[in-house]
Amino acid sequence: MTMPDLLTAFPMLTQEQSASVQAWAAIVQAVSSFVALIVAVGVPLWLAISDRKRQAREREQYMSVRKSQARSLAFKIAPDLSVLSREIETCREALETKRELMAEHPDRNYGRGVDYLEKPSLLLESLDRIYLLGSDVDLLVAEVLNRINSFNAISSDHERLDFELTQLEYFHETLQRTIRDRVESLLPRSESLAE
Repeated sequence: MTMPDLLTAFPMLTQEQSASVQAWAAIVQAVSSFVALIVAVGVPLWLAISDRKRQAREREQYMSVRKSQARSLAFKIAPDLSVLSREIETCREALETKRELMAEHPDRNYGRGVDYLEKPSLLLESLDRIYLLGSDVDLLVAEVLNRINSFNAISSDHERLDFELTQLEYFHETLQRTIRDRVESLLPRSESLAE
């Protein structure tokens, strides 16, 4: 097509037609600007909302796994704590027997008179994961282990042995109660350790 053919194919618009075309062009530009604004605001907003939902799901999954690990750890060390309870009770009985013997025969030397306490092996193996049960349990475990060390370090001073054993009993009972409460809080409402 040549240039004169184009001019005849698209005749000149009248002033009214030109104003109408300009009005339509303004409307189309306004609508496209509005759509662009919606896309510019809506897409990042939608991405942010979906990212927050994803993070919430991941956090929920992480907490679920962490609760499961904490329950498993609590159930793993529970038998060791029960054994330690029996050992503490045996030491308490031995100290009472020693006290009675010392009252009957104060001139004799009975030495230590009680066995040394062993640190719970499963508890020692799990020290790097105790944090799963909470910082208070972590501190109680450290205190129980320190009290076992202190108790085992005493040679024959009956009063110190009695004091350290009393301290150990207190921290041990507190540790067991705290772990039991923590496990109760980690169990679903339908389950319970008391049932």
